[in-house]
Amino acid sequence: RKDWAAKALTQVGEVALKHISDDKNSMETMRNNRILRITVPCEFWFEVKVVEGGDFWDEFWKINDALEFNQEILWVGKTTKHALLTDFSDAAREKARRFGYRFDKDLIQHGGYHVVHLRAEQDWQAHCKVWLSWREKRDNCINNTFSIGNVLLSEGISPALPVYLATGLSEREIQGLQDLSSMQSFFNIYTVVTKGMLGLPADVGNKREYWAAVDYMFSQNADWFVGNSISTFSALTMEVRTRQKMPILPYNGGTMKLEEINCIRSNALTMIPPMRAEIKWVFTLPRKIEQNDLVYNMTMVAVKSAAAKTGLIPVCVTAEDPSSTVLVKLVSMGVRVIYHRPEWLEIAERNLQQKNVREAQLDAMMAQWLRIDIPVLGLLDEFVLYTDIDVLFIGDIFWKDLLGKNHLSLRESLMRNMFGKGFFDEYAATGRIGVPKFLGVAERWGSTVPASKNEDGLDCGVMLMNLRSLRESHERFRQFVLRKQWKQLLKLADMHGSDPCVYAGFYQISNLPGRLVWKPQGMQLASLTHFEGMNCAGVAAYMRNGGNDGARTQPYKERLEECFDLEFCRTSYLEF
Repeated sequence: RKDWAAKALTQVGEVALKHISDDKNSMETMRNNRILRITVPCEFWFEVKVVEGGDFWDEFWKINDALEFNQEILWVGKTTKHALLTDFSDAAREKARRFGYRFDKDLIQHGGYHVVHLRAEQDWQAHCKVWLSWREKRDNCINNTFSIGNVLLSEGISPALPVYLATGLSEREIQGLQDLSSMQSFFNIYTVVTKGMLGLPADVGNKREYWAAVDYMFSQNADWFVGNSISTFSALTMEVRTRQKMPILPYNGGTMKLEEINCIRSNALTMIPPMRAEIKWVFTLPRKIEQNDLVYNMTMVAVKSAAAKTGLIPVCVTAEDPSSTVLVKLVSMGVRVIYHRPEWLEIAERNLQQKNVREAQLDAMMAQWLRIDIPVLGLLDEFVLYTDIDVLFIGDIFWKDLLGKNHLSLRESLMRNMFGKGFFDEYAATGRIGVPKFLGVAERWGSTVPASKNEDGLDCGVMLMNLRSLRESHERFRQFVLRKQWKQLLKLADMHGSDPCVYAGFYQISNLPGRLVWKPQGMQLASLTHFEGMNCAGVAAYMRNGGNDGARTQPYKERLEECFDLEFCRTSYLEF
C-alpha cells in the first residue's frame, strides 16, 4: 500500500497531466471538444482528504469555484428557474394559506423556492439493499424517502414556496408516488414542481448527467436544499451550501458517508445530532374536532402554555383533514402538523365498532394509538418528548429535565457513537433515570389514580421516546398491540380518560426525573402538569363550583386540591 501523503498525491496529478500532454490523441480530443479527461488510480480519490484545515481544502474549493457549466446548461437553468417562479409561486402561497401557513417577504432568503433531491429510482433502491446488507451499521440509505412530506413539515420548511423535485424518476414514476398514502402530505400540502411541469423532458433517459447539472443549478440558490446524504450529488451540494451558510437538510438522517471517511468534511458537519438543542414535543389529535369542544380546549391549553413557557417545538400527529378549522388554527399558531392515516386504523375501527363503541370514544382512542406510529413518520430527531393533550406547561424543559444530572456526558457519548468512535451502552436500566433504550416514562401521581394491574404505576401520557430503537421494533410492537391488546382498548372505551400503558408489556422502560411532571408528594416546582384522568371540563367544573362537583371530580378531588393550592398551577391554568 502506498504512503499517500500530500506530496505523493500531488505527484500523481502531475504525472497524469503530463501523460495527457504527451498523448497526441488526448491533446487532439481536448482541442476539438475542449474536454480535459484526467485518469488516476482509483485509490487516489479515496486518499485525497478534503478536510477543513487540511492540505487539500483550499485547493479543492478553488477548483470547484472555477468550474462553470456550458452556455446551453446555463440557459436552460435560467429559463426554467424563471418559469418555476412565474408559474408556481402564487399557487404555492395560496395553497399554503388554505392550510394555515403564512407568507411574508422575510420567508424568502435566497431564490424563492425549495429543492428536494429525492433518490427513489430503481437503481438507488438496489444500491440501498447492498448498502444495508453490509456488516457495519448502515441504516440511512432509503430512510424517509417515501415520507418526505412529513420530514419537511416536521422541520418547519414552509409550503408557501414551490418545491422543485430534483430526481431521476420519470413523470409516470412520480405519479405512482402520488398514490402512496405516505406521500400525500408532500403532494397535497406542498406545491411540487417536476421537470415535465417546466417543459423539460419527462424522462431524463440517457442524459442523466446533463439534467443533474440543471438540478445542481436549481440547488445552488434554493431557500432550502433537502437531499439524501448518502448520494454523492446531495452530499457535495450540502457541503457547498454549508460553506456558504445556506440551509440544508439530509432527509434520510444519520451521517454523511463522505464526511465519515474524510473525503470531504467541513468543521460544520451536515449530520443531525442525536439530541438537538431544540426539543420536539409531539402530541396526537383525533378526527372531527370542533371548536370549543373538550379536546379543542385541552389542546389550546397545552399549545398556548407550551408556547408561552417553553422553547419546545410542537408537532401534532393526526388523521384529521388538513383543511379542518382546528388544524388550520394550530398551523397558524406555529404547530407543525403531520397528517397520518395508519394502515392499521381500519382494522382497529372494525374491531371496536363490533363492540358498539361510540364514535367519539373511537376517535379519542385512535388519537392515543397514533403514537404507535410516531417512530416511522419521518421525524429526524432520535429523541422526542411525547405527551397527551391534557397537560399544562408551567416551565421550560431542557435535556437536563429529561435525562437528569449527567445529561451533558450522555449527549456527548451519543454523538461519538454516531461516528463509530465507541458503542453507546449507557442506556438507563428499568426504573432508573437517563437515556431510555426505548422509553423514559413519568411515574403516576399517586395511589389514588385508577390503574390497570399491568401498568406498574406508569404514566405513559408523558414519555421521552427513543425513535431509533422504537423504529427498529415498530412492526413487532404494532402486531403485539393489534393481536393481543384489544381488551386494553375496550377498557379504555369503558374508562374514559384512562390510558392503558401497553408499552410496559413489551419494552424496557426507564424513568423520567421526578421534577419534570408535577405530583402531589410535596413537589412544588415542575415543568408540566398532567391532568391524568381529569380532563379540561372536570377542572373547569371544579374551579367553577368551588370543588363541589359530585361524582365528576370526586376521584381526583385530592390531587386537584393539591395542584390548585399551589398558586403557579391555578394561575397558569386560568391564563390559558
